[in-house]
Amino acid sequence: MNDISKKIKETYRIVNFLLSKNLDEKFSDIFDLAAELELPVGVGRFGDNESWLKSYNELNKMMIENSLIKDFEKYLKETSK
Repeated sequence: MNDISKKIKETYRIVNFLLSKNLDEKFSDIFDLAAELELPVGVGRFGDNESWLKSYNELNKMMIENSLIKDFEKYLKETSK
C-alpha cells in the first residue's frame, strides 16, 4: 500500500471519528475536507498527488488547531481492539 493509500484510510477514520462523536456539524470544515480526501486522487476535486497532499496537510493542521488529535488517537486505540 502506498503512502497516499494509507493517508486515504486515515481520512476515512477521521470521518468515522467525527461521526461517532457527533462532531461532524461542529467541525464541518474538517468533516467536509476529510470526506473529500477519502476519494482516490483524480476522482474528486484533487486531480493530482500534489494538490491532494497539500489538502491532507491542511486537514492535519485543522485537527491540531482544533485540539482534536488526542481524541482522534484515543478513538483509534478504542476501535483497534
